Amino acid sequence: MTTQNIADLCAAHRQEGRSIVFTHGAFDLLHTGHITFLENARTHGDVLVVGVHLDRHIRAYKGRGRPFFPFVDRVRLVGALRIVDAAVECPDSNAVGLVRQIRPDVYVKDNQADVMRGPEAGVVASYGGRICIVPYTPGISTSLIIGRLRDADRTRPVPYT
Repeated sequence: MTTQNIADLCAAHRQEGRSIVFTHGAFDLLHTGHITFLENARTHGDVLVVGVHLDRHIRAYKGRGRPFFPFVDRVRLVGALRIVDAAVECPDSNAVGLVRQIRPDVYVKDNQADVMRGPEAGVVASYGGRICIVPYTPGISTSLIIGRLRDADRTRPVPYT
């Protein structure tokens, strides 16, 4: 879905009286921490829109070898989740442009992010939106999974903890 299409979709939902929730991330190796986060985000409104970052932004942040899955796969996986109403490209290294376009009623991030210092916070505040911080799921992340896979005995399942 293009950013213009998502802006139009959000405007249509808003005209119907629905509130828009927005979040964004890499969603490289989709895991239960992501699902829990998205489920929590969903509880803060009627329509959940998720921005998925481009490969080059993840590489710049996470380093060589990341992401494991290309953008087209990651956005398709996120968009296929029944708790997500729309998944869209996050074209910048942050989500300021998308926040300006869709003007979510609620902007959601986890408590590992310094949301109030992020550039999105000022944009959300400028139009009276709300910022919501949901708990991070400890003990599971893509980076932890990668580390466990590298260290694991390949004959046994890799535990989360």
